[in-house]
Parts: sequence; C-alpha cells; structure tokens
Amino acid sequence: MQPLQVDPGSIHENSSLRPSHPMKDLDHSNVHFSFENLPVTLHLFNLYWREHIHSRSSSQIQILVKKFKHRMRQYPKPFQMRFTLIHSLGTTDESGTDDNHFSYPSDVKVSYNHSCIIVCDHMNGRLQLFHLNTKKFMTSISHTLTLTHPITQIVEQSYKGCYEDAIIFAGVADAMYKFDLGELIEQAKERPNEPLPYIWKHEKFNCPRGITVTNCKVYVSDMYENLVKILDSVNGQLLCSMSIQSPTGVDFTSKGLLLIGQGDPLHCVNMFQHGESSALNDWKSMKQCGHGGEHSTIFKTPYSVVYDKTAKNFIVSDTDNNRIQILSEDGQLLRVFGSFGTNWREFKNPCGMTLNEQHGELMVCDTENHRIQIFQ
Repeated sequence: MQPLQVDPGSIHENSSLRPSHPMKDLDHSNVHFSFENLPVTLHLFNLYWREHIHSRSSSQIQILVKKFKHRMRQYPKPFQMRFTLIHSLGTTDESGTDDNHFSYPSDVKVSYNHSCIIVCDHMNGRLQLFHLNTKKFMTSISHTLTLTHPITQIVEQSYKGCYEDAIIFAGVADAMYKFDLGELIEQAKERPNEPLPYIWKHEKFNCPRGITVTNCKVYVSDMYENLVKILDSVNGQLLCSMSIQSPTGVDFTSKGLLLIGQGDPLHCVNMFQHGESSALNDWKSMKQCGHGGEHSTIFKTPYSVVYDKTAKNFIVSDTDNNRIQILSEDGQLLRVFGSFGTNWREFKNPCGMTLNEQHGELMVCDTENHRIQIFQ
C-alpha cells in the first residue's frame, strides 16, 4: 500500500469543536479534519493522565487510554541491532541503595499496562520501577515482598483479561510468588510497610535462572536441580518437569519452539520442539547453538535468552564473555556486541534482558556494572 500523501492546503479544521481544556468535556474533545473527501477525527486525551483530573469522565478516560495502549502493542517494533545507547539506569560501576543506584541488578522486565520497567535489584532485596517512556524513577517495592533477594521475574501480561498484569518472581533458594502488579504498585506507594497477599506461592526453587509464560503455563529453569519446571499460572501448582542440564534463560519462538540456555559444562542454547504426545514435558532437542569458548557464536555461560518475535531472532546475554549475541531463528550468528569494561560499549557479566516492543528497545542488566543499559 502506498503511503497517503496529504496536501496541507487541503486540510480543514473545525475549530469550533476544540475544547477549552484538552481533558475537559471528553465527549466533545474531538478535532475534526477532512481532506480529499476522507474524514479524519483526532481524539485528544493525555496519555499521562493522573489523579489530578477530576470529572465524571475519569473512568472513561482511563479505559480509553488502556485501549489505546493495548492497540499500539499490536504493532511491535523489532530491535534493529544497532546497539545505540539511548538511556542508562543506575550509576556505572557503583553500587548503592538510593533511587539512582542498584546493587547487582539481575533481571529486567516491562509492563505495558502499567507503563513501567521493573528491575530485580538483587542484593538490595527490592524491585525498582521506572516509567517505560520517560525512564524516570516511579517507586521501590521491598517491604511488601516476601523474599529477600529477587533474582528472576516475568510479567504475565493481561492475566485477567485486558489491562491487568501480574508479576511472578523468585529468589535464590527461595519460593516463587505471583502478585497482581497493579495492587503491588499501589501498596508500595500508599502502604509501603505492609505486606500484600500474594496470588500464589510455590515452594521451593534452588537456583531459578529464567521464567517465561505461555498458554497459562509458567516455565521455570532451576539451574542447580537440572530441571525446567512447568507450573499452572493460575494456581502455581507443579504440573511436570523436564530434565535439562544446567538450564538458564527460557523463551518461546513464534513457531512454538522452546529456547533454553544451558550453562556449565555445555554453554549452549538448545532449541526444542514439542513431541507427538500431549504431555507438557515431551520436548525433543532439534538444534544446539554454540559451545564453551570465547570466539563468536561460542557461549560462555549464556544467561538470558530473549526471542524477538518481530525480527524472528533470539538474543543471548553471553555472560562470562561480557557480550550480547544475536542469532537468527535457525541459529545463524547475526551480531556480536560488547566486551569487558565500564564504558557504554562494554559489560561486566550481563545477565537478565528484555525487549520493549513498543519502541524496539533492548534492556540489559549489566550486573557487575550495577546498571541497566537500554539500546535501540
């Protein structure tokens, strides 16, 4: 389809319909244009609406904002592999406990419904939240948690239908918990010293390293147990397990392949295809990418595995090689970025990663540099 060409001189605005305030009288806050016999209506509302707006239309405004964000997520952007640094959270090579510092951040995830970036600030025993668009600090969640050192997490998008997210996280040698994310944020802001009831709790994991959710199933790698455990995302009950040596990051491709990173001694990313049976743990290895070493396409403790469903690539934090590797869906090397150090092109043991599909951003926990690097 050819892009629509618009002659500015052919655009006409019905200014009589413009509201005196962009958030007042929502039912009439539309600006109508027409050009070349094609009508266009712009619905004006503030995507950063907050509680300072008081009107009978406030609930309708919130619904409209959520619907708009939900619709925008239907057009995800791929990570372009340029590795242009656009933002950094934390203070490079400096740990601390204030809002501008982390201490060994281990994982990062995104909630689109709540417009936030969530960081597992591992050694500080807390979750740090930043605004998804502005990257400004929002709140810290610590006292409401029931574990001391969160290490891995996943956001279950729209777990009750549209617009409501849940967060599932675990610590080292600790249980796994599921919370309603909206309630967790509200509790942290209004009653930070009170514990919040969890949706479910699963005892116990020895060394969880990666979590992903698909079709109401939670896949969790337990590295020291040499297992990938499959839980029911509704109640947290263990459904079955897969025997996998030293599993780390886990994710699914758009074709339904299961990607699992494997640490020592294999140092590879294993691609699994579901078998012919209906058993949840019937997965067959079809390809291994990389083995231990320092050369390109070789991994040394691959930690996080993130599938880019728009680009059809998968991204691996090659932790002990202090770099990021990107491979095609069939395992061909596309890009290698990073080396050991503290400047913006370098890492010290990068661990958890995630994609912000709204803006095509890759977020990386540069763990021993105590920062989150955000690239496009």
